[in-house]
Amino acid sequence: MLTPFDTLIDAIINYSGYTLPGSAVYKARNPGALKAFSPTAPRDEHGNRVFKSDIDGLQALKFDVRHKLSGKSKRKCSTLDELAAAYDLKPGQARAWAGFIRKALANETITPKTLLTFFQE
Repeated sequence: MLTPFDTLIDAIINYSGYTLPGSAVYKARNPGALKAFSPTAPRDEHGNRVFKSDIDGLQALKFDVRHKLSGKSKRKCSTLDELAAAYDLKPGQARAWAGFIRKALANETITPKTLLTFFQE
């Protein structure tokens, strides 16, 4: 069953550049374009975290988003706009995510100001 959380993850992946085979995040097996913060984490020349497989990258993305949705992240966020900012993305990113999610869920109320509680599992 498609959930709001699933569609959020799908939106992030769809707009991360991961679906472009030559992209840095594709080569890094990093569907969420997560940055490497730990000094010991494998990274590419763009600062992207490098994973052994796309499954590992997907699991890391889901963990990171769940962490941010829980409110336990250092980067506090309560809306899609703030989530995009927590990933250091441009403001238009949340608008793109919202459009994707609106279409996926057939829910016209989704906007960049949608509260992240909507996506909690």
